[in-house]
Parts: sequence; structure tokens; C-alpha cells
Amino acid sequence: MDSVRAHPDFEQKFSDNPDPYSREIAFDKIMKEVMLKRRKEEMELYKLHAQDPTFKAAFYQSLKNALQNPGLGSNV
Repeated sequence: MDSVRAHPDFEQKFSDNPDPYSREIAFDKIMKEVMLKRRKEEMELYKLHAQDPTFKAAFYQSLKNALQNPGLGSNV
């Protein structure tokens, strides 16, 4: 979650963006970039992300919920 928040597009294109459609596109782009950067550190997570569409959808939804409700998560 910290890596997503640290992404240069997070504030403008996701957090402060009122348009749900472009927010979704921005989140997908941010997640892809973050996962590519972290793949060496967390290979199993990256494999699940890349190969299992159900896991990917649930993972993205969980992170979005945590990012939109800051009290719910910590270092995901």
C-alpha cells in the first residue's frame, strides 16, 4: 500500500480524482507499475497477480478499499 501511495500519479490521478472511470484506469496503471517494480522482492505475489485474474481482482479491490479508508490497513 505504501508503494501505491508513493507512486507519482497517486494523488492527482487516483486519490484526488472525482471521475470513477478515469480513477479505475489510473489505479490499474499504478498497480501494474508497482507490481513490476516489486516482482523481485515478492515473486509469489507477482505470479499470482500475473496469472490469476480472480486473485488480481480481489487484490486490487482490497487495496482500493484500504486506500480509500485509511484506518483499515497498514503496510500492505
